[in-house]
Amino acid sequence: MLPRVFNEHTAKYFMENGLNEEQPDNANPIHSKNVPAVNDIGYFLEQIGQLDASQVFLDNVIVYFPEREVAYLNRGDVFFKRGQGYVKKAANDYRTYIRLMNKRGLQAKIP
Repeated sequence: MLPRVFNEHTAKYFMENGLNEEQPDNANPIHSKNVPAVNDIGYFLEQIGQLDASQVFLDNVIVYFPEREVAYLNRGDVFFKRGQGYVKKAANDYRTYIRLMNKRGLQAKIP
C-alpha cells in the first residue's frame, strides 16, 4: 500500500503539512511518539525501492532527531542503492550510525 500512497512529491507534502491536523502549520511534524513510525515508513519505502520517498522521511527524522542512529543506517542504505554518485554519502551515514551506536554502548547490535 505504501507505494500507492507515497512518492517523492506526496512524501514531501505529507512532511511539510504535518502528521496531525491539530498542530500548527509550523510545528515539528515528527515528535517522540511518532518518530518510530516515520522512520519505519522510510525503511519500508527503501525496502520496496521507493528511494526518493524513503529519503524524504529519513531526512526529516534526522533533522528532528539527529541522535536516532537507525535513521542513518536506513538512509545509508538508500544512498547505497542509488549507486556510484552516492557512495560517499552512504559511507558517511554508516559512520554516523556506528558512532552513535558506540556512544550508546550498543556495539554488539551493529550489523
